Amino acid sequence: MSSILVRSFVGAATMALGLAVTCAKCEPIPYQGLLSQVDTSGSVNDVAVSSTVAYIADSEDGLVIVDVQIPSAPVMLGQWHVDRAKNVVVAGDIAYVTSPTTGQIFLVDVSDPTNPAQVGSIDVGTEFSSVAVNGSTLALSAAFTQLRVYDVRDPGAIEMAKQIEVGATADVEFVGNLMYVLGSGLAVYDVSDLASVVEIGSSEQGGGDRLTIVGEHAYSLTQSSGISIYDVSDPTQPAYVDVSYSATAGGRFDLLGADGTMFVMDNPLLYQINLSDPSAPIRECWQYVGGTPVNIDIDNQVLYVASAENGLQIIDVAGFCGRCEADMTEDGEINFFDVARFITQFNASSLLADFTGENQVDFDDVTAFLDAYSSGCVDE
Repeated sequence: MSSILVRSFVGAATMALGLAVTCAKCEPIPYQGLLSQVDTSGSVNDVAVSSTVAYIADSEDGLVIVDVQIPSAPVMLGQWHVDRAKNVVVAGDIAYVTSPTTGQIFLVDVSDPTNPAQVGSIDVGTEFSSVAVNGSTLALSAAFTQLRVYDVRDPGAIEMAKQIEVGATADVEFVGNLMYVLGSGLAVYDVSDLASVVEIGSSEQGGGDRLTIVGEHAYSLTQSSGISIYDVSDPTQPAYVDVSYSATAGGRFDLLGADGTMFVMDNPLLYQINLSDPSAPIRECWQYVGGTPVNIDIDNQVLYVASAENGLQIIDVAGFCGRCEADMTEDGEINFFDVARFITQFNASSLLADFTGENQVDFDDVTAFLDAYSSGCVDE
């Protein structure tokens, strides 16, 4: 359908509905549920939350430590400088911070968050795609074909416990003494004895770039193939279930699951996914996120979004789906400016105009938008 016809159709329909009004206040507002925002000097690359403290990896500021006990009023606690901090994971009193420019992972003692201090480092010396920690066990995927497991009980005398050559490694997640490794498929390792790390099960199907474990299911995210689903109720026999194309159109950055809900970042959108049926993820809602979302963490129903140039955004999960779909400008009003924005996004084939949730933009989305527009926004 041509853009001229779309404009004519939408314009005529909205005029007929009597909903085209002038906008007295059209400044965009933050998306629903936003509690606060922590700005940094550079680009925020990652965030980890532990015991009401958020640890931010920033390209300019290094490791930034923030008290988020009151999510709506974060307080800066301390900072540890390193060039181009990219990833951060935390276990106990140690934060593990990666710096691709130095080729190292730094161990930082954060027992006193106002005075963080380096206590060790690991010279990785190669490109890696993921780092994860569980107690005294650190795992990383190095050069995309190696899986390295380190014993970090003594930060001053770190030992590599195991190096495994694999076909591909994209992401690593721990659940207790089990280590899930995503690559061209999904593999599960027992790391209860670091002297004898062994693979206990695998599936050669699926694969992807990012991984999260929710209950008895594992979910992987790819840029082009939606969300792959595995049944891991028996870790010795992880079973590929299916791939969902309806929840998102594929993701560029990260996904995170907890308590029947999953969040997926697919720039410029952040999706909330319903996992009430673990084998059939359903997209509940989405919001347009300012900046470029790159990583997420969750704690006590509060979502922490590392949003590159927009810093750390702290969001109330309960309010995330409160956004009115037809309010395209997010100014709290339904008016002609929302129509104009819809047309712009429709003409650009942007998923912001995907009102049917089919991960494509077509005439059905025009009808769905008009339905949402005529319904307006009703406070519940």
